[in-house]
Amino acid sequence: NINVSGDAGGGTVLVGGDYQGKNQNIQNAFRTYVSSNSTINADAITNGNGGKVVIWADDVTRYYGTISVRGGSESGDGGFVEVSGKRFLDFRGHVNALAPNGRIGTLLLDPTDITVVTTGGIDSAADVAAFATATCGAGDNSATCSISPATLNAAGATVILQAQNDITVTDAINLTTTPDASLTMQAGRTITVNSSVATNGAGNITMVANNTDNNETDAAGGALTGSQGTGRSAGLGNLIINGAISSGTGSIKLVASSAATLSGDPGTLTLSNNITTNGGTVTLKGPVTLGAASTVDAGSGAVNFTSTVNGGFALTVNTTGATTFGNVVGGTTALTSLTTNAGGTTTLTGSVTTTAAQTYSDAVVLAANTTLDSTGNSTINLASTVNGGFALTVNTTGATTF
Repeated sequence: NINVSGDAGGGTVLVGGDYQGKNQNIQNAFRTYVSSNSTINADAITNGNGGKVVIWADDVTRYYGTISVRGGSESGDGGFVEVSGKRFLDFRGHVNALAPNGRIGTLLLDPTDITVVTTGGIDSAADVAAFATATCGAGDNSATCSISPATLNAAGATVILQAQNDITVTDAINLTTTPDASLTMQAGRTITVNSSVATNGAGNITMVANNTDNNETDAAGGALTGSQGTGRSAGLGNLIINGAISSGTGSIKLVASSAATLSGDPGTLTLSNNITTNGGTVTLKGPVTLGAASTVDAGSGAVNFTSTVNGGFALTVNTTGATTFGNVVGGTTALTSLTTNAGGTTTLTGSVTTTAAQTYSDAVVLAANTTLDSTGNSTINLASTVNGGFALTVNTTGATTF
């Protein structure tokens, strides 16, 4: 047991290396094992912030213990915990980064690949023995690391998942244990979400694929560190959303590629389910392809599509705030339909093509010359005002209503 707690703030514990193994003044361990009866405390007792605890290995880390970096009982924020093996991480322990009178702390997990799955994990505690033989997938410590949703929910901290390669969410993530806890996923290549992801309270959700540079920010505007040094260029992966994404009042940011300047394919954000927040901002950054009928519901929050939107499915956007389409909609593959609800505004920065109806129940603002085209000759309904110093053309043999 290690205890560096202090009345005015928690201390620092480095086991096997410093943050992401990058501190050349701290020698890195090749493999690190933390047993289930091991405890590390770096709490602030009365006033002050929780401390910093890093568990690192250049090869394999197996973590089954308990870390506490709580904020002070009267004031102070939770601390920072990183548990990572550069090539493989088996994370089955506990972390407490709560703060009774401050902001919750952060848990960072950053191995090579991550799968969030309830059952079927590759490794067990019995496998750790003396680290003599790797038991991760192919046996070379480079296979996917499996982390259970229950482990993330019980973390008692804001959770950051960083994978040099890919992140796959197989089973649902729901951060209910810690109110206002946020979830950030960053992958050097692809993020695939095959089940629902949810935070509660003011917890934000951020997902960034192709995150190889340091130019991106999370949903709260905080800077993100990309997977530099991997030799990968942005555009080799995609962000695939097959499960529903929801937050309480927090914001949601989904990014297909973090690179400011792209060479080749920038990657695509495929949306095949619904996105919901009660007043947070929803941002979809990068080209969006609809893989199924989808609804984005932001309550009173803003909804921003920064690039093109394509795909032969229906898209519905519900918000009493501002909706912005930053590029052409349906230019390559026409949407089935586009619907916006009453209240707020919808800003169009390019033309919109659908095979069926277009319904704009809120005020429309033209930010460029715009053509609304229903190739299936269905109705185009602009139920509120239309403004903007640009030309508007409506093409349909169905009914057009202003």
